[in-house]
Amino acid sequence: MLNSLRNEKRPPYARETGWADLKAGIILVASYVPTAMALGVISGMGPLAGLWCGVIVGIIAAVCGGTRAMVSGPSAVLAVVTATLSWAMR
Repeated sequence: MLNSLRNEKRPPYARETGWADLKAGIILVASYVPTAMALGVISGMGPLAGLWCGVIVGIIAAVCGGTRAMVSGPSAVLAVVTATLSWAMR
């Protein structure tokens, strides 16, 4: 259905990479939760709003299929946190 939104064709999923994918997912969650909470706090909405935003963005990225140019993980939140801190330090 959403294949037309993807810019590149990917090979089918290989079961051999399942364990590595699980470890990568755990590491991503461990790094994403604090940054999502920080985004919520910095935006004035609270940490729970930041977590919900992270869940919704993650679902949209999973459904639409990410590209190499799209940043939807902790790096996107870290950019907002860094910009806010640098603005506050002026």
